[in-house]
Amino acid sequence: MGRNKIWDWIKHGAAFAAVIALLLFVFSMALAQKGQYGNGSKTELPETGAYLDKDLIVSGETRWRFQDMVSDGAECANWAEPDYDDSAWKEAAGSFGVKQGQKAEIKEGIYAANLLSQYTDESRTVTRQVCLFRTEIDIRSKDTIRALEGDILFDDAAVIYLNGELIWAGNTPGGGYAGLLSYGAEETVNSARQETFSVSELPMLKEGRNTIAVELHQANAHSSDIFFDFQSLRISYQIPEQKKPDTSGLILEVGNTAGQVLVNWLTKDKGAYEVQYAPKTGGAFPDSYESVLLGRTYAGVSSTYCYKADMDLALPDTEYIYRIKQLGNPNYSDSYSVASQGAGEAFSFLFAGDPQIGAGEIRNDTMGWEQTLKAGLTFAPDAAFLVSAGDQVDSSDKDKAVKEYDGFRSPQILKELPVAVNPGNHEAGTILYDQQFAKTEDEPHDYAYTYKNVLFLVIDSNNNDYDKHEAFIRQSVESTEADWIIVTMHYALYSAGAHAGDETILSMREALAPVFSRYHVDLVLAGHDHLYTRSYLMQGTKVSGREAGAVSKGETLYLTAASSSGSKYYGKSEEKLSYAAYVQADEEPLITVVDVDGLRLGIRTFCPGDGRMIDTCTLTKD
Repeated sequence: MGRNKIWDWIKHGAAFAAVIALLLFVFSMALAQKGQYGNGSKTELPETGAYLDKDLIVSGETRWRFQDMVSDGAECANWAEPDYDDSAWKEAAGSFGVKQGQKAEIKEGIYAANLLSQYTDESRTVTRQVCLFRTEIDIRSKDTIRALEGDILFDDAAVIYLNGELIWAGNTPGGGYAGLLSYGAEETVNSARQETFSVSELPMLKEGRNTIAVELHQANAHSSDIFFDFQSLRISYQIPEQKKPDTSGLILEVGNTAGQVLVNWLTKDKGAYEVQYAPKTGGAFPDSYESVLLGRTYAGVSSTYCYKADMDLALPDTEYIYRIKQLGNPNYSDSYSVASQGAGEAFSFLFAGDPQIGAGEIRNDTMGWEQTLKAGLTFAPDAAFLVSAGDQVDSSDKDKAVKEYDGFRSPQILKELPVAVNPGNHEAGTILYDQQFAKTEDEPHDYAYTYKNVLFLVIDSNNNDYDKHEAFIRQSVESTEADWIIVTMHYALYSAGAHAGDETILSMREALAPVFSRYHVDLVLAGHDHLYTRSYLMQGTKVSGREAGAVSKGETLYLTAASSSGSKYYGKSEEKLSYAAYVQADEEPLITVVDVDGLRLGIRTFCPGDGRMIDTCTLTKD
């Protein structure tokens, strides 16, 4: 063999060996990569972050330890923490679910790979509250990671933790859960819902092994199914877009009890959010604060969502500061202030007639509404809240109505002054009112709240089931101690406006006025007629002849508000109305201040345009 041939053989052999070595290297890296991202195995981690663009969790491949028979929350304390011992839990890969006790179609074409335990006993009548899932992901070069992005398919509600820290929540009720063994979902789930999320705040992420934990909640004790599939979790090296939450549609509502205020946020922003709040200590937002999850519902139109949660303003006579934050991301809204309930017995609130944004031109109606609210606070600077008499908007076309609701919500004052709304007849044509403001799924949408020594009863006058209204009033009155009882509703039983003689009004008057007297309702605040009317004190449907003064049991004063925005006016009824003590028929916006001080209740009504007081009245009790 010549020297040249030997040299050629050596060169070809070396090339072949190099190819084999390269293939072995690629194969070994693939194995290492699979061990790091997908099946939860204990494969040795690679030395560099060269393969961190792969999925951390893969549906059908990632193995989960799970507990679907949680009966004692104490046994699962700290269950989302990395060092929790889950060795006794079941283990499987794939999706998990159950429908009426068996594997069945959860969503079109989707079946659970693993059957979960659904019922608490053999009677199969009560479902379990929660199922828990845990897996591990392995991370290298964590400082290069800008975000984790995921996709999850679930039914009914899901909460995700990373190393014990909350990073995302889906369909959880406003305020979250009182404990692990809790039912609850913000919306009814007819089929599993899919959500995509991104988390860029990752101080809890560490080199090596990290724990992902998911709690899956049933909506209620009789929910038909439950499902969970963590479809993927990926690493992103791109810094996510920082977007301040759009709070133009943020308002506050009156809570059910003392110190409680409801955050109500209408927006096109879709995601997981919380409200953070604390006593105000200076210009900057405090480092120490309370936070509660915002429940999200689809508003039913134009990719619009409504988020809600209660704030518990426990310290009296205190100014609080609050803001909206996106879970897992440094996206904060502007901060706003709200005052907690005062310690003394005296307080005032504003009462506004139909804003009916959109009855005129939306922009002009919105400006008029805002000007009236601003003027109201000059007449009662320390007003505790606002009552709106209904017909917040005009249109029954949902696409137009959502723009009108944007106008109703837009005044900055409503981010600091809670409002109690009533359903109006113009709002009965769409689901928008219910999605934003309904306190119960039951019909009618009556609800109650208390403020100091006053019980407020909100009556859904769009519903003529008078027996249900009476049952609600009776139960509320019998279960609450109060010096004053005030009903708010949309339809006016004793108005001097154009609707005073409508058959709907007359039949409602005959049905409800005796009920109000029977349960000692002192004051009824209403709208609908856009014409200011104050009645004499009424005993059922009988006129007492007295305008004010000491209120005897069964005597009720009826106050009908004018327009608060100037969007629409009605003329005065041509009939002679024996119940009308005072009528203001001028076409101008009005707003009323109600002052309560122990056993004294005063009414002052103003014209925002020039600030003059057009009516006053005082009621007293022994």
